[in-house]
Amino acid sequence: MMMAEPRIPYPQGDSDPAALNIERMFGHIADDLRPGFSALARAVMHTKSLDPLLREIAILRVGHLSNCAYEQFQHQAFARYLGMAEDKIQAIKTTPDNPIFDAKEKAIMRFVDELVRDVRPSDAALTEMRAHFGIEGTFTTLIAACQYMTVSRILETTGVPIEASDSIGLGRLKNTQAEIAAQ
Repeated sequence: MMMAEPRIPYPQGDSDPAALNIERMFGHIADDLRPGFSALARAVMHTKSLDPLLREIAILRVGHLSNCAYEQFQHQAFARYLGMAEDKIQAIKTTPDNPIFDAKEKAIMRFVDELVRDVRPSDAALTEMRAHFGIEGTFTTLIAACQYMTVSRILETTGVPIEASDSIGLGRLKNTQAEIAAQ
């Protein structure tokens, strides 16, 4: 259950009504860390080396395995916006062997499961990823999953509450979708 107020208060002087709660909380990131952290997050969301739907499967799986309701809420909306079927979005909470997933999706889910649970995915999971995505795609998936493992842990530690509407409902994805379409 998410609280109405975070466990760590938002920064003093934070009053941007259009900001998402996560953006408000990230106001605590040190000035010398913020540009790099933000650049990595943008790069993960705009990379051409991983299909956006596969990226969302990885992120949603991380959110599920991390018990991070905020991450799941926001990225379920991204997945819907990108055209992922609702039954597939919900199936991400099940097993990688669910028949709704194709071979690539199963590989990503197994890889993420082992990454979150064991830190070091097995040789079998790594080999399966490389067979489907090559080294670059495997590395991109690794970076995306690790970025969202970090985000999930920040969200859960700070207790950032879920907004009444997701980022798409708040009109926050317009530029992002245009940038993706231009790729």
